[in-house]
Amino acid sequence: MGIKDKETEEFVSAWSFCKLESGHTYYITVSKSEVNPGTSSKWSVKKGKAISVELGQVNRNENSKEVYYVFVPETTGKYTVKEGASVYDENWKTLGIAYSVPLTAGKTYYFTVDRAQYWSIQKYEESEKETIAVQTGTTYTTPFDKNREINYTFTPDTTAIYRFRSQQDNASLSIKECDWQTGFGSSSGKIDFFIALEKGKTYEFSMVSLDKSEIQWNITKAGTKTANEGTEYTTTKEETTVYDFVPSKSGEYMFSSKDGGTGKVYSSDWKEIEGCLYDGAAEFGMKVSLEQGKTYHLGIALSDKEAKWKIEPVKESSDYTYRVLSDNTVEILKYSGVESNVTVPDKIDNKVVKSVGYGAFAENENIVGVTIPAQVTDLQYGVFASCANLETVTFKEGSKLQKIAARAFENCSKLHSVSLPDSVQTIEENGFAHCKNLGPVDLGNGLKNIENNAFYYSGVTKVRIPGSTTEIGASTFYECRSLNDITLGSGLKGIESGVFYHCSNLKQIELPDNITYISDNAFGGSGLTSVEIPDSVTSIGNLAFYGCQSLKKAVIGNNLAYIANNAFGSCALTEIMWGDKVEKIGTESFSNNKNLTTVSLPNSITEIEYGAFNGCENLSDIEIPDSSRGNRAVLHLTMREAA
Repeated sequence: MGIKDKETEEFVSAWSFCKLESGHTYYITVSKSEVNPGTSSKWSVKKGKAISVELGQVNRNENSKEVYYVFVPETTGKYTVKEGASVYDENWKTLGIAYSVPLTAGKTYYFTVDRAQYWSIQKYEESEKETIAVQTGTTYTTPFDKNREINYTFTPDTTAIYRFRSQQDNASLSIKECDWQTGFGSSSGKIDFFIALEKGKTYEFSMVSLDKSEIQWNITKAGTKTANEGTEYTTTKEETTVYDFVPSKSGEYMFSSKDGGTGKVYSSDWKEIEGCLYDGAAEFGMKVSLEQGKTYHLGIALSDKEAKWKIEPVKESSDYTYRVLSDNTVEILKYSGVESNVTVPDKIDNKVVKSVGYGAFAENENIVGVTIPAQVTDLQYGVFASCANLETVTFKEGSKLQKIAARAFENCSKLHSVSLPDSVQTIEENGFAHCKNLGPVDLGNGLKNIENNAFYYSGVTKVRIPGSTTEIGASTFYECRSLNDITLGSGLKGIESGVFYHCSNLKQIELPDNITYISDNAFGGSGLTSVEIPDSVTSIGNLAFYGCQSLKKAVIGNNLAYIANNAFGSCALTEIMWGDKVEKIGTESFSNNKNLTTVSLPNSITEIEYGAFNGCENLSDIEIPDSSRGNRAVLHLTMREAA
């Protein structure tokens, strides 16, 4: 994954975590090799969760891709995480694998931990050091020995693409002073990593075992072949080859594979050429702008045993540029017309249009309405994003559309209604985010998944979630302040975090009687006046209903044992009906409910945590079983013993 700052045009990071500045716009590129072969290339942007750690402290790994650990050393020196971790400086620049990393006192460092269940940061104790110079064509063995530090050096004899490859899937590769952005493939697990290295420059790197066993690995210099325009080539996984290509004319070219994988295009001096990535139906495609007569280098990494690929100019027909897919159907790459009402063609050059590609209509200010033909199965990432005047989208009868891709209609501020065909199974992340005038939405009857932030900050007013839907992703209706009518289908498993956060006009909701959880902040700040938690629910998260200032009545289901921290804090509760299995009330669970006057706790209560009813200034009568008096659970209240 590459992240580039629009303002400074500098690459911020090629890693999972990076430091982003408030108010800046960033460009993000994702390669298919960065996801597991055979799976869809789903990804998201989330704010990381920071956890502070100390020297010598044994930490339990959260096993979450959103969690990173913050460490500030008290003394300058070398530190280690023997269980394996990656370490970054305060700007999220990688410092390598934390087996022996120099850190400066008082500075902030970030750690990420992949596999270990428990881990700790320790002062590094000097051990036997060894530096080994390596060369291409030789297989090396790196033993696991915690008392032995091995660094490797490699000096290329030519500037070229080099392939680092391990035989086992237990390795982690870290190369100092190289531009990781030019690399592609896997640098962790089973190493199969391609990267451009300069002639005569000595690179220091480490090959570290992730599971305390030895690693066999080697380095191979890519051979060179010539690629001709429009010719289909077959590359095997065992082959390490870079192809030289000279365009016959200046313009946009499509570098694509029918069999998945990922690729890179480099200039003659091995600088990466940025392009638009297209992924779908196990195919890889990259659109790049190239100049006539210049030499470019093409590199490809495979997700299977072999791949057929080619490079050719993008095809043109009327107002469209397009490419032909492996099944002889068409994917539209770009619309260049000026019509206000556009009907996507059924065919282009007698080939069926099956897909509308990455950003094909994005930022087009002329379009007011668009009609999608029935045979289109795929609307790709950002396809209509930021079409400022787009008001209507029509799907022809019999539509075969399977998904609304990530950010497909994001920032279409005039889009006022949506009716999806029954064929749609997925709405990906931010699909309709920031559609400020979006009114009622018909999701059809076949929808299975709604991914994170799908309607984030939109103007949606009315939604019916069909019974086929099993998951509504985190923050799906976050800050949808116009939402006033929603029906949840019977297929839902639970309510994810922030789904209805600050839906201030949502006064009522009926929770399906088969959901089992309500996550953190799920309804925080919403307009609910009452809520009945069904008996099927066994957990509710922190802040689940926090700040619902109109919430007067809460009915707790009969299988909920723990009321999480601040779950009903700062609401307007006047009545709480307790389930018969509630055992524990978390910290400040019902704090600052200023309208609450009486509470009668059930006999099942065994623990009340700190400040559970703190700030309930009108609560004058509370009935507490003998077994449940907690640490300052009730402050400044008149209490009486339970009968």
